[in-house]
Amino acid sequence: MKHCPPTPDELRELRSRFGISQRKLAEIALVCTRVAQRWEAPTTGTQHVYPSASTWAVILHALGIKDIERHDSTKPTGATK
Repeated sequence: MKHCPPTPDELRELRSRFGISQRKLAEIALVCTRVAQRWEAPTTGTQHVYPSASTWAVILHALGIKDIERHDSTKPTGATK
């Protein structure tokens, strides 16, 4: 499946669900806190960057998530629940 990076809102929701700070998210992803903050910056601004596919996989693995529920458009064609 093609890598579809999380949106800033999805990252905030994930942090909220697991009760982790941006600093803890950065520690999990092995990046500095500023990088984690830039993941959550508005996508319309110049500060925003997306996490790489490998970084996103590390975050999900560390949190014990095998598959994250995302927008229907991110599911492969013909996928069923």
